[in-house]
Amino acid sequence: MSPEIKGGPVNPAEARELHNQLPPDDPTEHIPEEVFVVFNGLIARNLYRGTATVFEEVVADALKEQGIDPVQALGDISLLYLEDSYSAAGWKVKYARPVLFAGDDFEPYFEFRAKRKRPK
Repeated sequence: MSPEIKGGPVNPAEARELHNQLPPDDPTEHIPEEVFVVFNGLIARNLYRGTATVFEEVVADALKEQGIDPVQALGDISLLYLEDSYSAAGWKVKYARPVLFAGDDFEPYFEFRAKRKRPK
């Protein structure tokens, strides 16, 4: 049974209580397996000292090689789902793209950094 959600703004304590009552969303259900295969291969290929930088254009090319339309594949999934999936697997994920009106000029990329284990 779903919790009752009130009308109007929710305060932080109420949001936390609702969050704890809702069933968890499985982020991997929104991402095709082939997309994970492409990302996993690129992460492994680009891994250096616990960090892998994967450029969006390289992801698009690798998806094309697998017969997948990258615009559709990456458009159908939320990058947030991708980040959540890899975060749950032990990565700290950063996605960076240029802000054109700020004068940025670089290729969009994903950075996968191994999470550090906290001492017990």
